[in-house]
Amino acid sequence: MFTYFRFIRPFLKSSICSLMIMVTVMAFSAKAEELVWDVGVTHDTISGVFNHWKIMTPESGNVNNKFYVLVDNHYIVMGGLYNSLTDGEKGTLGNNLVVVSGDKPLTVLTVIGSGGYVGNPTNGPFISGDVTTNNNTVIVNNAYIGTAKHDLLCEIFGAEVLIHGYGTAIANNSTLIINNVEADYIIGSFVKYYNYDDTYKDYYKAEAKYNNVFIADSKVKQIIAGGMIDYATYAEATHNTVTLKGDVKVVKLYGGRVGINSFALEQPPVWFDDFTGNLLNVIATGTTGIEVTKTVSGFERYRFLFDADAPGAAVGLLAKGTIYLNDWREDEYYGRSAVIESVDFLAGQVPKVGTQVVLMQADAIDDTNFTQTEAYGMSGINLEVNYGLSVGLGNPSWKLIATVNGVRAHPQMESPSQGRNAGLAFVTTGLGPVVKGINGRPAGPDPGACPGMFFEAEAGSMRYGYTAGYDLNSYMGALGLNCGGEVGPGNLALGGYVDFAYGEYESSAALGGRRVEGRGDLERIGGGLMARYDLDPKTVRDMGLEASLRFGQLRQNYTSEDFINAENDARFNTESLYVGGHVGVSGKAWSSETSRIDVYGRYSHVWLQGDRATVDGSAPVNFEDSSSMAARAGARLTKDFTPRLRLKLGLAYEQEFGGETKATTNGYRIPTVSSAGGTGVAELGLAYGGDEPRRLSVGLGLEGHAGRRQGLAGNLSLSLAF
Repeated sequence: MFTYFRFIRPFLKSSICSLMIMVTVMAFSAKAEELVWDVGVTHDTISGVFNHWKIMTPESGNVNNKFYVLVDNHYIVMGGLYNSLTDGEKGTLGNNLVVVSGDKPLTVLTVIGSGGYVGNPTNGPFISGDVTTNNNTVIVNNAYIGTAKHDLLCEIFGAEVLIHGYGTAIANNSTLIINNVEADYIIGSFVKYYNYDDTYKDYYKAEAKYNNVFIADSKVKQIIAGGMIDYATYAEATHNTVTLKGDVKVVKLYGGRVGINSFALEQPPVWFDDFTGNLLNVIATGTTGIEVTKTVSGFERYRFLFDADAPGAAVGLLAKGTIYLNDWREDEYYGRSAVIESVDFLAGQVPKVGTQVVLMQADAIDDTNFTQTEAYGMSGINLEVNYGLSVGLGNPSWKLIATVNGVRAHPQMESPSQGRNAGLAFVTTGLGPVVKGINGRPAGPDPGACPGMFFEAEAGSMRYGYTAGYDLNSYMGALGLNCGGEVGPGNLALGGYVDFAYGEYESSAALGGRRVEGRGDLERIGGGLMARYDLDPKTVRDMGLEASLRFGQLRQNYTSEDFINAENDARFNTESLYVGGHVGVSGKAWSSETSRIDVYGRYSHVWLQGDRATVDGSAPVNFEDSSSMAARAGARLTKDFTPRLRLKLGLAYEQEFGGETKATTNGYRIPTVSSAGGTGVAELGLAYGGDEPRRLSVGLGLEGHAGRRQGLAGNLSLSLAF
């Protein structure tokens, strides 16, 4: 599946409208009125404001129209209209949606999200007026913009403002989505001034900013621009985004454009900026690339996505004129150069070192002060590619070439490994209820009869790591039976159990200079065998030996919304077997009539089977087998308040070894994630019950963890001897 999400995110919310096939024209004003137009009937102007050239006051100027058309031979299709012939008027409109869409080529002369006009260009007075029109959306599919009846320019504008005098013109945040269209001009927002008067030069102020223009498989006979201003004393056509995909042909291509003397005006602008923040996204398909007849300029930032059969097969941007990689403003250089932000490949393509990609090819590339020698990009979501950049005379023209210098797993792929490591930690925590179950029932028939039953429940919330890592909440239980008897110089208890658990985790880390967060659910079901041997106190002073064997299956999922280039949320699911076990020893270090101190030590090992997963449907990840080993030593004080009520206090230290999650993607190593480290543990418990046969014992406990693992865990213990 082709992935363009990184480039066209701003357009996705509106693109659902782009496939509509309508047989009527509907326009909704603030009063929710509706017009229906007959198919095939010629109209001069169709507008969301029903009275042609209606003068709108600021109170009535906030238009929110939704407007769909599939009718040929219209002069103008316009979502909202403001027109003032009165000096000093202020108009505000915007938030219009205009869709021209069908299953055959349509003939429409001009499509405008909303238009704001002050004065009359031919015989009106020289007047002032302020116009603001923001947040308009225009979607055009399968249309020929132009008719044989009108010898006029054929245009698609998100917004158009014409002032026949002076004033402030704000036309920002337009969204254009254009597919299979032929037109003269396609511009995010367009501002024109007429009748310049030097007396009022400080009042010619215009903005055409933050527009998003997406064009696919279209022919534009004049200009594509993110924002364009035709004369102003103060002008900003900045922070516009133009995205071109597939077979796009255009004469001139601008991120921002401020014209000078376009209408024989003698005074040049005093200050303007048509370079800052403007972005060109090139999505090159096949081998054609984007074709420009003359000029490319006004872009501070460039991004390329090669959607080709093989890396290096396409030319991204092909111009027969000049491509300006700098801030030229009408033959004056302002000292700033463009930046190649990224060079990306279709998901599944793995560029080889040495592959050359032609980003730009032109009769001339003006690279004055362009000193960038390296660029980075991605293949899908999982690989990062490093390029060397060079500008030189090729055959037959100048070229900007990116040469693959290296490929590695993208840093964001560490986030799935964090999630997988949370699964390993989740399996490791399952040892806790097993150990408590082994030690919760005395071995042998005296005290305690055979068989015995125990149930252990535990819930915990842990943080693994410090500034980077994951939070793990787990809920687990173990139910088992054991039977004991006298064997040699002591008592032996053997048992079996089943355990089950559910968990949730959230991971967060600064990866590749930004924060990537993931989350998921965990399920574990398994069982095992256990044994405990208590030596006769007369032989060895209250020493006990214990061991267990565990096995089961872990099911896990992962989701993240933070992946660059992901078409949807990045996800994976895994199912893996696990095997584990432990050995331990304990003994009495000191005792009195009502108190005792026991010391203990144990070693545990868990092995988790590796698995293969696919993240976002296109990024393969191979999780290797992983293991966690831990050694724990501690001491526990038991205080008897009554023969049946006991308080337990303990301190322990645990050192985890291994705990590593290793993975690869397309053969490239993902950074290893590890839960290894030292953790201090403090225990507090209360137990009630006796040692006589058929006696029920109940225990409650709380553990606090600090160090590599931080958090709290509580447990409930029940044991019954028959």
